Amino acid sequence: MANLMRELVVRLYDDECGNCGARENLVIHHIVPESVGGTNRLGNLACLCVSCHRKIPHPEPVTRKHVRKIRKARPAPLRERVERALSLHTDWTIRQIAEETGASIGYVCQIRQALST
Repeated sequence: MANLMRELVVRLYDDECGNCGARENLVIHHIVPESVGGTNRLGNLACLCVSCHRKIPHPEPVTRKHVRKIRKARPAPLRERVERALSLHTDWTIRQIAEETGASIGYVCQIRQALST
């Protein structure tokens, strides 16, 4: 995973573990592991401390309960993720922000327009 993506995920989680709130030894966790088809898109990434990350079974099995627990820890709804991505990455295209946040291009445009007014 690119350093830029890691930095974005950590910033989206306000530089803390999405599970316990720790601010040190942070790692990026794939909610659905890459080995079973998970992606590097923001919607599949979570920021966890090493301690919380170790508590998760790796690489399999990934249960629905596990996915729900980590997704609950995700910091922000889609709108907030898009707003942050727009403010952090002014050089990114609308398409890049849409791909990385999991939002549609139209939704990103709508949020961008709302922020500019």
